[in-house]
Amino acid sequence: MRFLNTRLWVTVNGVLFTLLGLGNAASAETVSSSAWPDASAGELTIGTGLELVWGINLVLLGVTTILIAWLTQGSARARAGAVLILGTIAVQVVTILSLSPLGYSSDAQASGLAVLVPIVAGLVALVGLVACVTRWNEKSN
Repeated sequence: MRFLNTRLWVTVNGVLFTLLGLGNAASAETVSSSAWPDASAGELTIGTGLELVWGINLVLLGVTTILIAWLTQGSARARAGAVLILGTIAVQVVTILSLSPLGYSSDAQASGLAVLVPIVAGLVALVGLVACVTRWNEKSN
């Protein structure tokens, strides 16, 4: 089995997106209160809802990515995988950049896990993206 196997890396990315989304949805209240430490109770309720929806959205993107990995082949898998991986990462970056001017995580202390998770997720996404791009014109069996 080759290292840059598209089925493997698209699946790994899908599982990672799903797990991160489940974690975010399950800990929405904790994430919200740490992201906006000075927020009122009403604002924290809205923030919790935002985190919950963000997590559910990431779960749906993850499950879609897994399905694409297993229901397509050849260049279709590589192209759809690249679009899903790049699109999912882009949506997360745009969301964080959009929320930052509103004070999202401005006072939060970055723990080791909060720094490690985006680095690992970024590296996994990068390998998945490279696997997909290198197989962009692959013939289906």
